[in-house]
Amino acid sequence: MRTVSSPEPSLLQVQQWILRRIAERIPTHSSSYAYSPGRSVKQCASRHIGAKWLVKLDIRDFFESINEVPVYKVFRRVGYEPLPALELARVCTRYADHDPRPHPDRILVRTKEYSSIQVYRKPLLGFLPQGAPTSGALANQVAVPLDKRLSAIADSHGLVYTRYADDMTFSSGGPFARSAALALINQASEAIRQHGFVVHDQKTRIVTPGARKVVLGLLVDGDRIRLTKKMRQRISLHVRGVETFGFADHAKHVKFSSVDGLILHVSGLISYASDVEPTWAEEFKRRWRNVVAEKLDVELPSFNRHACGKSQPFQHGH
Repeated sequence: MRTVSSPEPSLLQVQQWILRRIAERIPTHSSSYAYSPGRSVKQCASRHIGAKWLVKLDIRDFFESINEVPVYKVFRRVGYEPLPALELARVCTRYADHDPRPHPDRILVRTKEYSSIQVYRKPLLGFLPQGAPTSGALANQVAVPLDKRLSAIADSHGLVYTRYADDMTFSSGGPFARSAALALINQASEAIRQHGFVVHDQKTRIVTPGARKVVLGLLVDGDRIRLTKKMRQRISLHVRGVETFGFADHAKHVKFSSVDGLILHVSGLISYASDVEPTWAEEFKRRWRNVVAEKLDVELPSFNRHACGKSQPFQHGH
C-alpha cells in the first residue's frame, strides 16, 4: 500500500503555481520520462524497441526517500536565495510523521530575525508526498545526478537506459550475457544507494532472449511497441461486459464505485490503446461509442454525456 497525500485546495493552488512557473521549466535528464511535459510512457518504452535483453530495477518508496534538503538544493541551484528556497521546499514537502524523531539534516533557520517562528526551530524533517502536483517534477530534479551516473553505466555496457519515476530499465538489442547483467545490477544498485535511494530487490528482473519484453506495460521485443495480451483482454472485457449487461451491472461486477468512474476509466484505456495500436483499438472505440450512445440515456438519464469525451490518461504503476 502507498500513502497518497491530497493537498488542501489553497495549498494545491500554490503547488500548481510552483509546478507551472518553476519546476516544469527546469530541464530534466534525457533518460527521464515521467512527470515531464511532452514525454510519455509510449516514448519511454519506444527507446527499448527490439530489445533482446532487459534488466529492470525499482526504487523503494521513491518520493518518501527524498526529504526537504535535496528539494531545497534544487531551488537554490536555479537561483533562489536561501530563505525563499527553504520556504518553497517546505511548501512542497510534508512533515514526516512516519519518522517523528529530530533529524540532524533538518534545515534550521538560526537567524535571530526569524527566531520567533517556531516551525523554523523544530528539527523535524519533511519529504515529498505522493499526491502533490510538484512531487514528480522535483523528484526528477533530485534524481538528475543518479540519471547521469546510470546513463554512464549503461553506455559502458553498450545499453539503453531509461527511468520512469521509480522504474529503471536497461536494454540490449545485441549480444549480452547473464554474467554481464549481474555485474550491471551490482553497479547500478551501488549507484542508487550512493545517491540516497533504496533498491527494491524483489522487483529486480533479468529478462533473457525468448521471454516477453515488457516495459511499462508495453511489449518492445518487435519492431514497434504493442499492447500486451492482458491490456487487450482488459479493454475487451469492459466493452463486452457493458454491451451484454449494461453499465450498472457491469460496474457492480468489476467493483467500480460509480458508473461515471467506469465510463471515464474505459474511455481512458481505449484512448491509450489508440495511441499505441490505433488499428486494433479502432473496433473497440467504435463499439464503446455505440454502447454509450445506446444505453446511456436509458440507464443514466442524468449523466453528463460530455464527460464521456474526457479520456483519462493511463498512468503506469500509479
